[in-house]
Amino acid sequence: MTAIRENRTESARVPLKTEQALALLLNAYQRDRFIIALDALNAFGDTCWHSTVAALRKQGIEFEQRSHEHTHQRGGTVWFQAYRLRDEESVRKAAQLLAFYRSVPRGQRRKRRQDDEQGRDTTAA
Repeated sequence: MTAIRENRTESARVPLKTEQALALLLNAYQRDRFIIALDALNAFGDTCWHSTVAALRKQGIEFEQRSHEHTHQRGGTVWFQAYRLRDEESVRKAAQLLAFYRSVPRGQRRKRRQDDEQGRDTTAA
């Protein structure tokens, strides 16, 4: 573990779960695919995909949603909710939000997002 920490540079950072979710959703939209919890788990370790979707909904992103039947490894059937971005407007919002998260250094994201939402100018010294 120590060797990994020593090799990281100051500029390197692990993307937030929200960033990874947005990137996955944008990619899926381009490929006309829906995303289920297993996709999010495999892509970036998200173990609560429906909560991630709910958090994105609170930020104004709209989803198309449907049930998805899945056969598990023992042959039984389970059902997942499958999600994809609803339309081009949702794609635009998701892309803007992803660009925002990628542009702000870690630690400053929450404050800057709150300031943006309240219309404060964070560029003034």
